[in-house]
Amino acid sequence: MPPGRSAVRARRRAAELYARAVELYHEAAVPWLAADAEARLAELSLAPGRPQQAEQATRAALDHGAELFAPLGFARLHLLLAEALVATGQDDNDVAAHALEAMHRADEAAQGDGLGAWAGPLLGGALLRLSGCAVD
Repeated sequence: MPPGRSAVRARRRAAELYARAVELYHEAAVPWLAADAEARLAELSLAPGRPQQAEQATRAALDHGAELFAPLGFARLHLLLAEALVATGQDDNDVAAHALEAMHRADEAAQGDGLGAWAGPLLGGALLRLSGCAVD
């Protein structure tokens, strides 16, 4: 069942607040603190179909705080980025690289059966498209 209008509005408002938090962290010259807000913004952006914003926020989170995330958080970021890249029709080499990194980090966090399994079809799809064997 799709979310109701109030849930959609709440998600939109949350995304606005996370975006503002990111701005404030950068204004305060502490971009590494923006990483968590950028990760949350990416998650909120991908769900309602704003993959470009999700890609931008995920890349920023990886740039600003990659060393701050535990392997599971790092895996989630790479998975989000791979999903955003697929949604925007970008280079499958990038999709494959981020899906593979998500699988690797998920295995490190003993989540290969969960998050790692979610990344597998993204990796497989990218590799099929790269091989020219993909069926439309």
